[in-house]
Amino acid sequence: MAANQQDMKYNYKKIILLAILFIFASGIGGIVFERVILPQMSGWPVLRDLKIFDPRGQVVIVRREEIHIEGEINTGEVIQKARGALIKVYVADGELAGAKPRVALSGFVAANDGLVLIPGKSVKRGQDVNVVLENGTVFFGVILYIDPLSGIAFVKIPTRDLPVLSEAKSQDKKPGEQLLALSLEEGQGIRAQSVGLLGTSIAKPSLSVIHDLTAFESTLELDSGRVQLDLGSVILDKDGSLVGFVSFAKGQSVALRVDDVQLVLDNFLDHQSQDIKWPQMQLSYLILGPVEAGLLGLPKHNGIFIRQGEKSLAPGDFVYEIDGREISAEDSFQTKLFAKQPGEKVRLKLLRNGLDTEVAITL
Repeated sequence: MAANQQDMKYNYKKIILLAILFIFASGIGGIVFERVILPQMSGWPVLRDLKIFDPRGQVVIVRREEIHIEGEINTGEVIQKARGALIKVYVADGELAGAKPRVALSGFVAANDGLVLIPGKSVKRGQDVNVVLENGTVFFGVILYIDPLSGIAFVKIPTRDLPVLSEAKSQDKKPGEQLLALSLEEGQGIRAQSVGLLGTSIAKPSLSVIHDLTAFESTLELDSGRVQLDLGSVILDKDGSLVGFVSFAKGQSVALRVDDVQLVLDNFLDHQSQDIKWPQMQLSYLILGPVEAGLLGLPKHNGIFIRQGEKSLAPGDFVYEIDGREISAEDSFQTKLFAKQPGEKVRLKLLRNGLDTEVAITL
């Protein structure tokens, strides 16, 4: 009996020892399998094609750091792509002590020859500034111009070959898509904030919203929670391409569409005088789609309904073509007009008093 009890105790000890060895071996084996064998197996065509090892997931481990993916946005990956194009601008007031804190604004590199964009708040044309890159390099710069329509200030620094952001088409972004707002903080830290797109990024047809040529018809409608986006933040897509820019126009923060930012930039670069020229017309109008036009008894086209006009345009005119091209939701009246230069002539096709007619106006 005593011998049997000793054998049972021996067996128990043996089982416990084997269990401990198994757990230890499985741990070591798991690490070896995960770090050595699994990477090799994931490259086998037969397994890759069967998608047994799917690389997609909610958390990606890179260099022992967790990079969280919100929706379809890989924050770490987007930051890595965009960080070189982020800048911080300080107004160079020449005072080191006893003065008001310096104005600090975020922005981004718009051209690799040293042209950067910032919001035009609390700065003025011709002002000296210090531009700090994400890597800590500092350049002396000057504010060349501030566009009153977009609120964008253009700054030039003496360097070349700077990284620039690729551009998305903001009008292709759909409501509900997740985007990322990035800005360079003081100290070269990067602030990242997930934002949702609430509405389409094109002007909506409406019988109640009146537009004119002193502001862009549409801006990005963003849901940033309870936190205000930093002025100068860039709004990026999941692939790191630019969707919008937070500027300061008409006394408030506005999230400009990248399409309009590019329009402003192209206009600036086209004018050697460095003053952007926009068509000047005293014009207020409604943007109509086929449904809204039908409600007013008009042909079911996209177009604009003139509320107040000048230069051969009268209240009640329904304009639906510019220079032989139809107005559309994506290619709006304002976009077509802003692509022209002051002094140019344009032909407008419109409905007036029930009759189709064509007028030519000089911008």
